[in-house]
Parts: sequence; C-alpha cells; structure tokens
Amino acid sequence: MEPDLCVLNDGGAKAVPLIKVLKYRWVILAIFDLISILNFMQLLQFSIISNIVSKYYDVEDFYVDLTGLVFFISYILLFYPIGYLIEKYVSTRFYRVGDVLIYFLFLIMLVRVMI
Repeated sequence: MEPDLCVLNDGGAKAVPLIKVLKYRWVILAIFDLISILNFMQLLQFSIISNIVSKYYDVEDFYVDLTGLVFFISYILLFYPIGYLIEKYVSTRFYRVGDVLIYFLFLIMLVRVMI
C-alpha cells in the first residue's frame, strides 16, 4: 500500500509525503505542557518564599534564587539534545522516565518537609 502523496505545483514532478494532523497530537502537547508546568512550579516556589527558606537553612537569598537559575540554565542547555533524543527514539519512553524522575524528586521534597 502506497503512502498518501502530495504533488507540488511548482513545475516539477516532485512528490512529498502528505502530513496528516491528528487530534491526538494536541493531547500529547497538553501532557507535555503539564509536565513542564510541574517542573517550573516546583522550582519557582522557592523564589516566592526565598526569605523564609534562607532563614530556615541559614543561607543568603542569593543562593536560594540560584537554585532556580541553575534549573533554567540547564533547561536551556539540555533542551535541544533531549529534543533530538525524543525525535530519534520512542518519545513515550523518555516521557515515562521524566515523569518517574519528577515524581520521585517530588516525593523526596515531601519527605524532607515532613521530617
């Protein structure tokens, strides 16, 4: 069975694959957005209460704000390599690994707060 092709009308007889836009892609985009929001919310919460965290841990406000800054810098640096790996390999595998890491770190944060 041949794939659907689209013929360009630029005078050439070049045929390119027809790209179908599925509604499922919006579901994947929404899941990705929710994961990104969870990542940013966990780290930005410390910048809101930096004065309380700095007093509790007896550090300067700068170091509390630096934790969020390190996250943003690493996010920028790792965005393209991770995007390439997601494109090259099965993306659901990377989403599952990322979800597990996020929830594991969130549980560690909860346990530290309870102690």
